[in-house]
Amino acid sequence: MTRTFTDSSEARCEQVPWGTLAWFSSPDSTGTKNLVVVEVRFDPDRGHNFHKHPNQEEVIYVLEGEIEQWVGTEKRRLRAGCGFRKLWHTKFRNWAMRLTPATTICCG
Repeated sequence: MTRTFTDSSEARCEQVPWGTLAWFSSPDSTGTKNLVVVEVRFDPDRGHNFHKHPNQEEVIYVLEGEIEQWVGTEKRRLRAGCGFRKLWHTKFRNWAMRLTPATTICCG
């Protein structure tokens, strides 16, 4: 089934070792060709390993908390209200800072 509107109660949630993913848009749920929109909630002092998404550029925006963001070999600390763009061929890693969770929105 494809949807035009998705609220948080309809998002497909997925538990991962470092937090929770809430999928608001993906090709199977909204009929988009390549677009995904996912809310990522990082548990305190947790994150994922370096990886890349072939064939997908992304924009990531920090909603709350603070993350350590690696893009290639460059590292930055991003707080709520900050974002970045990642090209499809670039390895990246996100990591929640401190003892509080962090939440981002990823669009790609």
